[in-house]
Amino acid sequence: FGTAKCATTSIFAALTQHPLLVPSKPKELNFWVSQQQREEPETYYMPLFPPFPHDPRKALYGDGTILAISCPGTAQRVRALYPHIKLIASFRHPVHRAVSHYRMCERFNRAPPREPMPPIDEAVQQQLAHLRACDRRMPHAPPHVRLRECYLDTLRLCNRHDKEPRAPDCDQFVAMGLYPATTREWRDAFPPQSFFIISSEEYEEDAVAVLLGAYVFLGVGPSSPANVRNAATHHWNRAAPQRGNATTASEADAYARARILLNEYYLESGVIDANNGYRTGFEEWLN
Repeated sequence: FGTAKCATTSIFAALTQHPLLVPSKPKELNFWVSQQQREEPETYYMPLFPPFPHDPRKALYGDGTILAISCPGTAQRVRALYPHIKLIASFRHPVHRAVSHYRMCERFNRAPPREPMPPIDEAVQQQLAHLRACDRRMPHAPPHVRLRECYLDTLRLCNRHDKEPRAPDCDQFVAMGLYPATTREWRDAFPPQSFFIISSEEYEEDAVAVLLGAYVFLGVGPSSPANVRNAATHHWNRAAPQRGNATTASEADAYARARILLNEYYLESGVIDANNGYRTGFEEWLN
C-alpha cells in the first residue's frame, strides 16, 4: 500500500521475510481495485495467498497493491470487510517520485505497440496544463476540495486496459504526487491507529529502524535482529541518480526544467513547503 516509486516493492519484500507474514503472490493482487473482483472476497481473495505452514490464525497476510491508495471507493470496500486491518503506506518526495515514475514509463513504452513518452519536460507541462485547467473551473471551492477533485479528474488507473497505447499511470504521474488528495479517502475510512507511515527517505537512511517499527505496529515483533538486518540489506533498491537517465546535455536540461516545474506546482499545491519537506495528509492527523 502506498504510491508507486516509493520503495513499496523493497519494503514489502523486506517485511515479508518475517515468518509470521504471508506475502501475496504476486505482490500486487489488485483485487480491491478490479471491477470484476469486488464481490465475495472470502471466496476469491484469500485463496490468492499461499498457505501458511503452521496455525493460520497466527499469520498476517500482506497485500502489496499500490493502486489501492488511488482508486475511489477502495477504502470503504476494504473497511466493510476488514475494519481492523493494519495499513502500511510509504511515500517519497513528490518531485523525485515523479521523475522516477517518468523513467519507468519511458522504459515501459519504448517497444511497440506502446506509444513512446514525450521528453520529460513536455510530459510534465502537458499534465500540469490539465491539472491547472481543472483548478480554474472551481475558483470558489476550498483548496483541499480542488486538489482532490483535480486529482480524481485525471484518474484512469482504476479502469485500465492493457491494450491502451500507453500505460494509464504514465499520463498522471504528476497527479499521483498529490498525497493529501490520494490519502483523503483512507483517512476518512480508518482511524489513525490503523496506519504506519514510512518515507522512503527514512527507509534509505535506516531500513532496520523502519522495519522494527513496522513489526511493532503489526504486533509480531522481529524474528531476530540479524534477520531484520539481512532483510533490510537484501531488499533495498537504491534510488537511481536524481539527474535521471539523461545521456545528453539536452536531456539533462529537460530533466532540470521538469524538476523546476514540478517543484513550483507541488509548492503552490501545498504538497511541499518552503523547506522542501512534503505533506502526505497524515501529519497533523496522526499527531
